[in-house]
Amino acid sequence: MHRFFITVLRGGIAMAILFGLFGQLVVIPTTAADEVDGFPHTPRTPCPTRWPPSQGSPASRSSSPRRGGCSP
Repeated sequence: MHRFFITVLRGGIAMAILFGLFGQLVVIPTTAADEVDGFPHTPRTPCPTRWPPSQGSPASRSSSPRRGGCSP
């Protein structure tokens, strides 16, 4: 094969690799950030400060963890 064709093919391979890296480093994270911005924001509810009378005291409840990320 002629040297010119070999150089052109190597340049094409390098451009394809650089284009793929550009897609992974710039396009995909930007698209993911745009998708996240499209979801509605739901604020976290604060943890309760005391137990409602209908549920009893904390000792009478089961030992299952509470939902919502509140620490016991």
